[in-house]
Amino acid sequence: MGLIQLNCSFFMGNPLTQKLFSLVMETQLATGLEEYFQCGLCNKPATSPKLLECLHTFCAGCLERESNGSDVTCPICEMVTKKGLSSLPDNIFVSNLQNCVRKQHQILESAEQRCASCEENTSAESVCLECDKVLCNKCLHTHQVLMPDHKKHVETLGTLRKLNSDEFLKILRRSKDLLCSSHENQTISLYCRTCSMWLCVLCALLEHKDHDCTPVRKQINLLKSELQETLAAIVTKQEEFVESQSQLEQLVDDMNRDKYKLEDLIKARVQAALQKVQEEELRLLNELQVLHSSKTQKLQVSLNSIENVLKRMEVSKNVVSQLLRYATEQEILKLQGTIKSALTELQEEKPMDVHVDSTIIDFQECCKFPEKMLGNVMITRLKHESTLDGKSSLPRCRIAVHCNKEVGESSKCNFNKRKCYAAPETSKKLCVKEEPSSCPNDDSTAGPSSHQQSCTPSIECVTVITDSNRQEQVPMFMDTVVIVREDGAGDAIWRESGAEMPSGGQDGLQQSTEETLVFFNLETTGLENDCDIVQMSAVSGEKIFNKYILPSKPISERAFAINGFQVLDGVLYLRGEPLQASSLQDTLEAFLHFLQSLASPLIIGHNIWRFDAPILLRVLQELSMKDQFDSCITGFLDTLFLANVVVPRSEVSSYRQKELVKVFLKKCYNAHNAVEDAKSLQELYSVLKFTPEQKKSSQFSFSQLECHVSLRPLLKKKIIFSQLAGKLAEQGVGFEKLQSTHQQDGEEGLKNFLRSLGHIEPSYIRLSWFFSK
Repeated sequence: MGLIQLNCSFFMGNPLTQKLFSLVMETQLATGLEEYFQCGLCNKPATSPKLLECLHTFCAGCLERESNGSDVTCPICEMVTKKGLSSLPDNIFVSNLQNCVRKQHQILESAEQRCASCEENTSAESVCLECDKVLCNKCLHTHQVLMPDHKKHVETLGTLRKLNSDEFLKILRRSKDLLCSSHENQTISLYCRTCSMWLCVLCALLEHKDHDCTPVRKQINLLKSELQETLAAIVTKQEEFVESQSQLEQLVDDMNRDKYKLEDLIKARVQAALQKVQEEELRLLNELQVLHSSKTQKLQVSLNSIENVLKRMEVSKNVVSQLLRYATEQEILKLQGTIKSALTELQEEKPMDVHVDSTIIDFQECCKFPEKMLGNVMITRLKHESTLDGKSSLPRCRIAVHCNKEVGESSKCNFNKRKCYAAPETSKKLCVKEEPSSCPNDDSTAGPSSHQQSCTPSIECVTVITDSNRQEQVPMFMDTVVIVREDGAGDAIWRESGAEMPSGGQDGLQQSTEETLVFFNLETTGLENDCDIVQMSAVSGEKIFNKYILPSKPISERAFAINGFQVLDGVLYLRGEPLQASSLQDTLEAFLHFLQSLASPLIIGHNIWRFDAPILLRVLQELSMKDQFDSCITGFLDTLFLANVVVPRSEVSSYRQKELVKVFLKKCYNAHNAVEDAKSLQELYSVLKFTPEQKKSSQFSFSQLECHVSLRPLLKKKIIFSQLAGKLAEQGVGFEKLQSTHQQDGEEGLKNFLRSLGHIEPSYIRLSWFFSK
């Protein structure tokens, strides 16, 4: 039959696989080709690589250890492959590439190789790539005589040793004539669509005579076109999934943030209730004291009166007794009037009727407390905001505080057409201002953020009531309102007010009095984070800082093509003009003095999170100046993050600074000159329209930057990915924290720690493997 076995030669000679191989090489050059061969579980070169339906590749042994049943679940994307381990296809693409790279390693590592043809064991000098044989000069001459068509495929071992992996494999991936496995000396030239088989001419005549056959190159081109069309659709779909992922991550962040806010609200409510209970305790104790004092005073008066009567009776009894026993008749006649009068008064005395005033102090309890006296926590569906590009964005939850508007009051909120929303039987209201209705086509609001406008009311301000009864007006913007009933019988109610974030904006450089905006840019010797700085510039209003630095590392050709810097005979040139350069130490000290002359500087740059800031951090650490710099600034702001938030993708072809300046400032400028980049960024920032919250979300601190830089070894080894690294850095989690967590509690500790931060992906498995290693 015409079906042939794929081998390394076929795989490297097939035009379709050449295209796939080129794509692989382009993506792997930065990190090394060997990383493409690594198993996603053990992070070692895959042995007996198996290909899952999700296209992830793992060692057969690793999959066998991870497998729990007949189906195979991908450890990375969790897609289930409905096949047993024995039925999984071998990834011959990876295997063949490994063989080719292994062949290069053998050539590089072996200082001397022996001829594969002669019996004299002569040292080999050349290799025939068609026959895959190393040959000495004598055998090579014979080989070229017998097979003259192989002459063009001969390379010397010395030449091959000088090539890198990419160049070496480019030689191996040339097209070759493929021989039919059924008919000797017949090349593959046809493809049978009926049987899905590669054929030679004899196969087509003898066994596929009436089948639908086409030239092999035509079929390969068709397959390439189909793959390209499918790939284009997948790339488009990938953008949608990335957007969805970003929205979900934002929703998780919002939920986590709102959870903490709700916790604070509930704790504050409990504290307020406890304070109220304590106040009631004092009131009742005071009332008890007053009633007790009044009651005891009255009783004490009555008690004193009775005691006095008893004293009189006692003395009367003694006097009369002695009188009757010892007095003479003359003494009795003389005292009888006084004694008789006293005894008569005593006879008229009546004891107090205690039952007449038998009142006691008692405590009347109120009705028992409701089971959920402080409220309930509920979940409700949020409204989605529509944008001009047809996509929907998730609203951001905000926690409302109480307005000091009592339900029972008859007065109305009549300022600026306000409405008061309240849940039934609540004692507090939330005042909402109705803004004039707006339309997306209103030219007065056109701008980068005009797609965020809404015709729905928005929360303008509410009154915060503190424990000390101090009222504070706080401007707030919400799309979800939380109202907590305060009569002990209510719930925490989520209302869909429909309010959106305001489009906001800044006319000119409207900066707060607490910070000074400093627009910053670097030019370097390369595009990696370990390159040297050749120009450092900063602009703040009319103040300009600009210094050139003589680098210690050579300037790469790609960097020279971009920024025009080069070093000749120890002199720094910019597009042919010599420059006066300073040392890195002097430049950083001058920049620090520049920043110290400003009030609370905020460093602003475009793509500063990934490039400029890490380089600045590295050189500051090398010169022991990081602490001085950190204490001087308030933080960083990346306008690339800000532009992604406020500028619709439909308005620009990319988010590069040059493109944004062209669209919003309607001009071109001398890009990749640090001082010109900083000046244009200052102008661009002044016209972008954004809210304070959007600005804050684009900022990061020095500590967050250090955390992100510390995670780069994990990114480089593909232990974690960029989105997780960014989230961890934002939460203040760096390499050392992850390592110490693993040292204390192992893999389970990493799992619990990451999940406590809201990260549920199985990255803890790779992290545990990495730290264990």
